[in-house]
Amino acid sequence: MLNRKLYSILSSDKDLGILLHSHYIYVSDKNNQIKARDIVHNLIQEYEDPKFLELGYSQNTKELIREFISCKNEPNWKKVLNKFLKGLLELLEREIIKAHPINIPKNISQLINLEIKKIPMYNKSAIINITESTKGIFAVSLLNKDYSPDYNPKILSNHGVWEYWRDTQLVFILNFNKDLFIWDYINVHKEFQGKRLGTKSAIMVEKIAEEIGFTRFTIEHPYRQYWTKVMNYNIPYRYRIGSGRCQYTLEGYKEL
Repeated sequence: MLNRKLYSILSSDKDLGILLHSHYIYVSDKNNQIKARDIVHNLIQEYEDPKFLELGYSQNTKELIREFISCKNEPNWKKVLNKFLKGLLELLEREIIKAHPINIPKNISQLINLEIKKIPMYNKSAIINITESTKGIFAVSLLNKDYSPDYNPKILSNHGVWEYWRDTQLVFILNFNKDLFIWDYINVHKEFQGKRLGTKSAIMVEKIAEEIGFTRFTIEHPYRQYWTKVMNYNIPYRYRIGSGRCQYTLEGYKEL
């Protein structure tokens, strides 16, 4: 269903699906989500190129949408687009109803820094960064240099993008404006896998978030088997586009 060319634009190389999903589900406020919901609903009912372009929120996303539109002759183009739009519509409707602000504890950065040092991924070599990029939204990163033998922040792949699945690192976002915990990245270097270092750390991090007050948890474009069976996330099959190596899944989600 999802051939290599469409997969490249939607997910593997250019990430149009991830860009649209993260912007409208994780970043946008309720008013913008309502506007996006109406656009997506109209697109599903009656597709038009200019209407699809209205979902572009930046020059880059508009260009990627144009590139996707240019692939109309590819097999299953309309099916792929409709499946993505239907999933996005469902998630927008969920967020419009369920997103709500929660209280930010005093000295939240100090609290996170203290608690994150208790997880198995942490040791004295670990680098912890906590930033409030937008009011009420905190990004937390822990990178363990001892467990990352290939660590080099300047390394680029042959394609000129960061090499993933290399360092032992986790990154998550606490969105107090939406009561939404977001996994951005979690990985254990291959030399240290098999000891449940990442899983134990992930479970403890989610427990920290729960104690802070979070009740909603999400992971974008997840590896289905791990996030459903190990971390107990819900990933409906209707979110999955394609199969095998060429597949894209909007999101995994759970609610306490």
